Amino acid sequence: MIASLFLRVLFWIMGFLALIGNIATNFVTVREMFSDYKNSFTAIPNTKFVKRANNFFIINLTIFDFLMGVYLLGVVGKGVNYSGIYCFVDKEWRSSNLCSILGTLAVLSSEASAIIMVSMSTFRMVSIYKSFLTRTMKFKWIVLAGVLCWLASLIFAFLPWTPLKSGYFVSVVWFPNHFFKTDTVSKHHLITIAKQVTGTNPTLQSWFKVKETIPYKFKYNEIKGEFGFYSQTSVCMPRSFLCFYQ
Repeated sequence: MIASLFLRVLFWIMGFLALIGNIATNFVTVREMFSDYKNSFTAIPNTKFVKRANNFFIINLTIFDFLMGVYLLGVVGKGVNYSGIYCFVDKEWRSSNLCSILGTLAVLSSEASAIIMVSMSTFRMVSIYKSFLTRTMKFKWIVLAGVLCWLASLIFAFLPWTPLKSGYFVSVVWFPNHFFKTDTVSKHHLITIAKQVTGTNPTLQSWFKVKETIPYKFKYNEIKGEFGFYSQTSVCMPRSFLCFYQ
């Protein structure tokens, strides 16, 4: 999975640092917020309001960064499990639910961290250049910004899990067969096979119908898995996501 020893060690170090560091930061920040809980949300002095809002953003940020630590340790842990045999389990691993879950955590953590940092920076800029505006702000507005951040990040991360009729997020199918040189067949080729054996146009049908047709017509050639958004690399990170951040 991860050929470089340096990268494997780095995964372990960064994973543990992300877990321990964010747990400690979250604990300290939550304790600090509860120590000021005697102040009401609607009558917080300006400096305390800014402090509470900043702590709220930090708590959310530590949660998202903690998820990245879980992803790093999950990937490198499976790398140890597959050490020396990964070539034999590559397709099984990349098409597994665990790989998709780890990829979801990575995307959720990255997207949410970026959004929460933008929200925090915007709030800090307003509190500096428009300091009197924070006197009329309600804390529920800050909470609303955090909720929107969570919703947007969850949509980005879990959208590839959506069972779309078109199979939009499926690119390649793990299909042991006697028709192609490889057992990884593109979705387009699988649709073409379904079209030929049924005499109809499966593009007018759902992707689920195509997947039902193939094992029905070829009883000894079942579809073992699908490679989609989170199955493009051995570390379960989407290639489009990597290219975007490069």
